Amino acid sequence: MGRREESVAYNETVFRKANEDLRDEWRRMGIERAAEALFICECGDPACKRPMQLRLADYEAVREDPNTFAVVPGHEDKATEQIVTDELVQRNDRFAVVRKRVAFRQDTEATDPRR
Repeated sequence: MGRREESVAYNETVFRKANEDLRDEWRRMGIERAAEALFICECGDPACKRPMQLRLADYEAVREDPNTFAVVPGHEDKATEQIVTDELVQRNDRFAVVRKRVAFRQDTEATDPRR
């Protein structure tokens, strides 16, 4: 993996951790799984802080796979990931779900806070 790809993977894992913390706060506040909540884009751009609205259930579905991330539509990195089109949670006008390509999964799996 090259330096750019390592940076992208690192940034995505940092944003994923931030969203895990947000998810914990929403749960403590009693927000239900069907309700929408704000999360931040998990793209690899360190300057991106774009918010996304996801149902908590959708966020949980994204987190089931350590190689999937929720991003603002258009923030996909086609060099290191692909858009998920075969799952319940898919691209819509508020967020897209991307999966790291096999060659780039080692870091995302190793840093998954749920594993």
